[in-house]
Amino acid sequence: MLRMARVDASSPRMSSSLFIIIFFALAIVKPLAYKLCALKLDHRAAPIFISTYVLLGVALTMPWFHDLFIEGMEQLISMPLILGLCLLKGVIFWYASYGGQQLTQHSLSSARYTLPPALAIAAIINVFFGEILTLVEWVAVIGLALSGIAFFLKGHLQDLDHPTKILFVKLVGALVCLIVLDHITISHINWYVLLFTSNVAVFVVCLLYRKPLAVWKSAIFSKLGMLGGLLMVTYEFVKFYPMVMLVPVTVMSTVQAAATPIVLVLTAMIWGERTWKEQLIWGVLAIGFILPLIVAD
Repeated sequence: MLRMARVDASSPRMSSSLFIIIFFALAIVKPLAYKLCALKLDHRAAPIFISTYVLLGVALTMPWFHDLFIEGMEQLISMPLILGLCLLKGVIFWYASYGGQQLTQHSLSSARYTLPPALAIAAIINVFFGEILTLVEWVAVIGLALSGIAFFLKGHLQDLDHPTKILFVKLVGALVCLIVLDHITISHINWYVLLFTSNVAVFVVCLLYRKPLAVWKSAIFSKLGMLGGLLMVTYEFVKFYPMVMLVPVTVMSTVQAAATPIVLVLTAMIWGERTWKEQLIWGVLAIGFILPLIVAD
């Protein structure tokens, strides 16, 4: 078994396939695990266990990514505006993770469906930064926007109360900001430093809010808190590292999108969020409009 593992690791093709399989599994398992966290843990615990375990992951991998870290930090120090945007991303991500858990408690499918309308709005905003969309991409953007509106009016979100619907809209806005900030910052610094600086900001916001010690303990030391944190740091590294070294960005984005229908179907089967057939339709609709934007990249 050890010999086989060494052979696989030496083959770029096998390594790429392994990363893709793991990433696909994580794209399904992570939202399901976060649903359990939303049901069992204080929502304020999510930003704590995410930032704590991601920063721990950065610290543990520093011997392998030391040069990348130093190079990125030097670039970041020379660009105060980009540094500010990285920190701003962390603050917005703090809200997105906290509010996302609130929404997930009531409806995981609604939390997942913040992505289609957010992608549509972000794509339109990126046009003002010089990005040119083809006719097919404009059709995809319009389709994503309409699917988001349709889900708001007819999807599982319709079964929820008014404050939760408002939360959905706020989270779409937060996700738009995160997508645009990623688009701007990642062109100036590497993913490793972006991951570090944004999560430092999340952790600092958690400290400033002075959450009860019980929330910190459950976030860092409970089984669900550890699971949520470890899944996030693994997800981030498995997503970013292969995109730099082994796998095209389009492939990883496609794999991530492909998990959406499966997650939506499972929300119906496990937690009764409408029927699995309806959720499958919403999932296929989302991925159908997302794919043209991914392929274009």
